[in-house]
Amino acid sequence: MAMAVDKTPELWERDELPAELKWIDSLSPRHQRLFYGELQFEWSRYCATRDEGRLVAFFEDWQATAAVDADPEHAAFLRSKKDGGDYDDWKAAS
Repeated sequence: MAMAVDKTPELWERDELPAELKWIDSLSPRHQRLFYGELQFEWSRYCATRDEGRLVAFFEDWQATAAVDADPEHAAFLRSKKDGGDYDDWKAAS
């Protein structure tokens, strides 16, 4: 994901997404708006601190969101309010 950090300026410089960031297209329209809003904040923080770890974590989190958005069945499951049912107590190994 560190390569995505290097490609971030291209989001403002080019019309098409860099290959490393193509997953952004998988975000829902609402998530894309949120992503770009948060990206501006995270990028300015990165420019001030050069803390690449925070920016990498930001991209990893949003890439996971894109994976869920790309799978409507999984996204619907996560949004459902269904109770998972009864759970058995965990039996500790003795």
